[in-house]
Amino acid sequence: MTHDPRWLNARFKSCCKDCNSIINKGDRIFYYPKGKHVYCEFCGKIHFNDFQNCVEMEAFC
Repeated sequence: MTHDPRWLNARFKSCCKDCNSIINKGDRIFYYPKGKHVYCEFCGKIHFNDFQNCVEMEAFC
């Protein structure tokens, strides 16, 4: 889906929405396109797991 979150490499400097750590250009990030939220690799793993659980539950129902 086009609005599903995904892993990307950062195209510019920003900061993580959760922990406010600096994200440099080229760093691996987890990106939510709908809200344009960016998460560092550490926080992104948590959000990725949450998203995967939601997808699995949706498929189960």
